[in-house]
Amino acid sequence: MSEAFELRPYRESDEDASITLWLETWRQAYPSINFDARVDWWRNRWRTELVPTAQIVVAEQDGAMVGFVTIDASGY
Repeated sequence: MSEAFELRPYRESDEDASITLWLETWRQAYPSINFDARVDWWRNRWRTELVPTAQIVVAEQDGAMVGFVTIDASGY
């Protein structure tokens, strides 16, 4: 059985954990692509496109971020 987690709104202090989680999940999903080279691009997109316009919900387990979802006007 999975351990319980909590959902909460994104906080500005979650940025580094969000970027790290994005990087790790995309590395696993697409191991042939060098996502390390895309971190600066993603951080800029996160700050300028997603955080200002999307609702972001964080999943947290034992004080650590284990997931997040961004929901914007298009629903994603």
